[in-house]
Formats: sequence, C-alpha cells, structure tokens
Amino acid sequence: MTEDFLTTRTRKELAMLARRHRVGGWHSMKKAELVQAIIDARDRRSRQQSERARRRRLAAAASAECAPALRRPDRILADEIDSYWIHVRWEIGRRGVRRAEAALGTDWHRAVPALRVFDVTPDDGASAARRLVGQVDIHSNTDQWFVPVTNPPRDYEVEIGYRTTGDRFHSLARSRRVRTSRPESRVTADAAGNAAEPYRPARVRSPGGDAPPMRAGGNNGSNGGGSRPFEFTLDAELVVHGVTHPHAETTLLGQPVRPDRDGAFSLRLTLPEGRQIIPAVAIAPDGSEQRTIVLSIERNTRELEPQPLEDEFQTG
Repeated sequence: MTEDFLTTRTRKELAMLARRHRVGGWHSMKKAELVQAIIDARDRRSRQQSERARRRRLAAAASAECAPALRRPDRILADEIDSYWIHVRWEIGRRGVRRAEAALGTDWHRAVPALRVFDVTPDDGASAARRLVGQVDIHSNTDQWFVPVTNPPRDYEVEIGYRTTGDRFHSLARSRRVRTSRPESRVTADAAGNAAEPYRPARVRSPGGDAPPMRAGGNNGSNGGGSRPFEFTLDAELVVHGVTHPHAETTLLGQPVRPDRDGAFSLRLTLPEGRQIIPAVAIAPDGSEQRTIVLSIERNTRELEPQPLEDEFQTG
C-alpha cells in the first residue's frame, strides 16, 4: 500500500483504512493527513512485526543453545566387550528426569540413578522371560558404565532409571538385546593335560585386605622325607595406579578411589585366570569433562605334571 495508491482514494475510503489501522483522531483529519497517518501506522506495524520475529528467533536460538536436552530422546545402548563384560552408554534428557520426578512424587528426594540388568535368554526354544539378574547404582554426572555378567553365552537387556525405597524403580530407557559370546579356549586342555579354568570378572580388593591364595593345580604329595605335605602354590595380585586431579571423582571397576594431595591413586586387585577388563573413570572437579581408560590384563597359569626325581646315587 503505497502513497500513490492512497492519494487516489476518496476521503471516505481513507477514513475506513485509518479506522482499520487504528489511527487515532481520524474523524477530524483531512485527506492528506489521513494518507500520512495511514503510512505512519503501516510502518509502525511493520516494525513491530519485525521486532516480534526477531525475538522469536533469539528465543529459539537460546533454547537450542541452553537446553538441547529438552528435545533429545532418552536412550541407552549396550555393547559386548567380551564374554563377561557389557559396556553401557546412555543419553537422558531433562524431560525424562522431570517425568521421573513427577512419577516418584514424595520418593523423588530419596531416588538414586541405577542400572538394571535382565537376562532375556530363551530357554529350550520357549519365549524369553525377563529375569532381573543385577542392579548397580551409578553416578548422576556420568554417561557410561561397565557391567559384569556371567554364564556366557546369554542374552541381556539393560534399563536405566531411578531406584528408591521399597524396590520401587522408574525406568527411563531400555537397551536393545545384547548377546555375550562364548569364551574362547578357556576350558580347553593345555599341553600338560590340565583344564584351564574359565575366566571370571576380577573382584575389587581393598588395600591391605587378605584374600585366599589361588592354587595352581592343587596336587599335594609327600616329600618322602617327612610327614609334612609337599605343598606348592602360586598366587598373583595386580596393583593399578595412576594420576589425576586431586579432587577428581575417580572410579576403578565402578568402585570409588580417592586420589591423594598430588592426584596419585592406586588399588590392589585380585588377578584370577583369564583376561580382565578394568575400566578407570575420572570426572573433572567441576563436572565439565569425563575421561575413561580401559585396561586389559590377562593371566594364564599352568601347572605341569609332577616329575619324580630318582636318586642317581641309589644303589641296588
């Protein structure tokens, strides 16, 4: 609507346009004044629309920058590391947390983030039944975990959610089914004819704590020269150590480890047979960064058959 167009209109038509554009005092205006008033009202309305559009764009940009988790779907991914370990990663948005808070109600202030592990292996060709086989509390400022499992090969599903009193659990997301593979050559006989024991996940041992020795073989015989049995055992331990920020939140195998004033930390672990997967996680003091190192250690102990020693000086 240009000025040339308006000047060709009658005063009655301009009065109607002025009323439509909410021009004040149009009753007493002349034709030229109506034209100018309508143009000013049009320009003012155009500026207002442009300003509203700019504010909407700024609000959308701020929402995308400050709260991307509001639109992100909750999900959890589970992958096999080996026959006895599953690596779990997840993405949980703010909406999922708010839904959990609303669902748990007064129990929310006692809720703890947790993972639940379900065995979903079909038995004898029948449909699989979900059987809860493990639950572990996790840190709220991490997005991955390492979960030990047993009896491979089996099918598992992992749920993430909030656990509260009375075994109440609010699920946020469930992973797809993951199958652990059969251990490779862990139960085959070695060259000496001894069966190697299957691998089991390492257990965290407290520094200075005692653990029963692991016997290599277990054959005890007489020494031929006394009543005391001829015992021969062999054991091994593993000391994992590292350095990080003195105030970093550090875990080994999911167990918290406190660094000293220089950031050094260490933990003594048992070392059973087979390959051990030892995840180490450190979270920056301000929670801005997480670093993960996965250590793989293998122990393979074999005991040969006892060899009787003949006395070469023995005479007939």
